[in-house]
Amino acid sequence: MAGKYYVIFLLALFSSCAQVGTITGGPRDETAPKPLEDEMEPRNATTNYTGNTFVIPFDEYFQLNNPAQTVRMVPPHATVNAEMKKKTLCLSWEDTLETNTTYAIYLNGTVKDLTEGNDTTLQLVFSTGPVLDTTSYTLAVVDAFTGEPLSDITVALFDPENDKLKSLARSSNGVANLNYLTPGEYKILAFEDKNLNLEVEDDERVGFTESGTITVDTNYFDSIPIRTYAPFPKQRYKVKSFIPPATFELESTSDIRYYGLKSAKVNGKSAHFFTNKANDTYYVVSPDTMINNIAQVAITHITDSTDVLDTLSYRFRNREREAAVKIAPVQQTYIAPGDTLIYELYGRPTGWQDTLIEVMRMEDSTLLSSYDILLNDHQLLLVMDGNVRGKVQLTFKKGAIQTPFGSTNTFKETINMNSDDDYGIVNIDISGYSSPIILEMIKGTKVENTFRIDDPSEILRLELLNPGSYTFRIIRDDNGNGLWDLGDLETLTQPEQVDLYSKELKVRANWEVEVTLNPSENE
Repeated sequence: MAGKYYVIFLLALFSSCAQVGTITGGPRDETAPKPLEDEMEPRNATTNYTGNTFVIPFDEYFQLNNPAQTVRMVPPHATVNAEMKKKTLCLSWEDTLETNTTYAIYLNGTVKDLTEGNDTTLQLVFSTGPVLDTTSYTLAVVDAFTGEPLSDITVALFDPENDKLKSLARSSNGVANLNYLTPGEYKILAFEDKNLNLEVEDDERVGFTESGTITVDTNYFDSIPIRTYAPFPKQRYKVKSFIPPATFELESTSDIRYYGLKSAKVNGKSAHFFTNKANDTYYVVSPDTMINNIAQVAITHITDSTDVLDTLSYRFRNREREAAVKIAPVQQTYIAPGDTLIYELYGRPTGWQDTLIEVMRMEDSTLLSSYDILLNDHQLLLVMDGNVRGKVQLTFKKGAIQTPFGSTNTFKETINMNSDDDYGIVNIDISGYSSPIILEMIKGTKVENTFRIDDPSEILRLELLNPGSYTFRIIRDDNGNGLWDLGDLETLTQPEQVDLYSKELKVRANWEVEVTLNPSENE
């Protein structure tokens, strides 16, 4: 991220529990120390103030929490010192303040109680002239992808001419209130100061307006939220597990759709690799059986458009190297007409024995033969006759599938072969969109179906949908890469727009329904 903005907290007056205290047998103190406002000197919102101290009595004894970081003055014309005297906090500064200026002192968790660690956040305001600036600006802060309101996001205003900090706020339940502003134009930035170093770091969530600025002339609530996004974590891989007889499961710290593998080797030999259905794990298949206690997995992957070579080590247990070839079903225990049964082998299948594979209709115990078997680099695919219905028992007897590392053990499962009438149909009008989109059908919190649509001008007909209640999410795929892209602060590029349609659509078996998803509902 180009440049760093130095910021401090502006927070509305509130209290929060920062940590859980030790159980002592008595009632737990759940309130933070409270300032005695009537006894403050000077009183909050004082004008024509020429002093250099603030004395704030509290209703209980407290402890100071890192005042060098948690006490700030805005505009930052002075360094504020903090001292504790019994139940009183004394703030002072030696620098000379500017005349006719509204100042705010912010205490971000500076004061904590002695037992439970409950902290207090305060905003103290005064003016060195006869008038306090009173204009306010309120805005929403949300997650750019989910639309969820966010708390603890710092919103900073800067002078557009010299980038000097002018005001700050911190969001609570998705709302940030910037108070005591002088009317005018400001640069605006929202970010997550995770390490409290008061700088915008490359690994912190960030958001901004399309122009990078706002204009404040009256008290105003901006209905257009700042859409913040978290950058992808730096790509790292590790070996999560070994799946006998020769497959390594790799776990990634980032989304592998963006930062995937380009090549892999095991003990110096080129290895086949593939992803799972959820696209969150890579599997690397060794060309050889494991005969040593340690294996070296060398991978080349993409990080920030750069190829990176990593070497991962894995130490074996004897029972891992000696285990049989595993069969793992990819699909659920029911399939739609025309679907293929897929079985993951975590190895390279080289053949099968027809006599060791049985497909039996459970209704009458009839053995079926109307199916085809196909192999790919790591799976066996069983293509059933589309007319088969009801429960079917599939049995792989010992030795049914061969690999270079041995053959499979016995595996048995029951599959429900559904009919068309067990599913629903949805016709979706997405003609309000004029550029490529990614449509997600969501059931509860799980994305059930994802469709990449380059031309949304026609009705989208979706068949063989499982019954249930669905909501929809549409990603406006502006660059047509099939992915949701983040923004860029340097160029003020917004993250790609995500439209949420939260009204549930009921899909029923053997029913056909229609729905219109119009982007104007989200603008």
